[in-house]
Amino acid sequence: MQEHRLSLRDKELLIQQELAKVVASQGSLRERVPREVREILDYANSHLFEEGLNVDVIRRACRMRNHNISSRFKLVIGISIRDYVEGQRMEVAIRLLGNPQLEVYLISASLGYSHQESFSRAFRRYFRCTPSEYRSRHPGAGEDEVSRFPVKRQDQESLQD
Repeated sequence: MQEHRLSLRDKELLIQQELAKVVASQGSLRERVPREVREILDYANSHLFEEGLNVDVIRRACRMRNHNISSRFKLVIGISIRDYVEGQRMEVAIRLLGNPQLEVYLISASLGYSHQESFSRAFRRYFRCTPSEYRSRHPGAGEDEVSRFPVKRQDQESLQD
């Protein structure tokens, strides 16, 4: 039996659906936080997969001082803005890596990484393996592999000890 190959357009649509799921899933978190943090979440979630999203970009968009934005977010959410953005991107990466027809370079670009190497480094920091290694160790992995709220995988391991 011949395997059905996805066209580039089908791959793009699949990626867009996964990106939309993650952004939509943030509604319940958004409702439980103070207004200032809600602004940060709203901006981060609506620009989550854009290249160049970082604390300074969010700070300027939300018109907040740097120390206010970082410390307030971490106090309320429990992780830094950078870790939040990276965690959300990694959640989608796991889902997308579950589809062997989606090339890593497409996943990388759709998650806002300007270079596949940058994505691979971030993935390795988060999961202690490259996207290709993860895919080969967990064929068909997807949504079940990730928690609903980002905690770095190495942090989860140390919590279980």
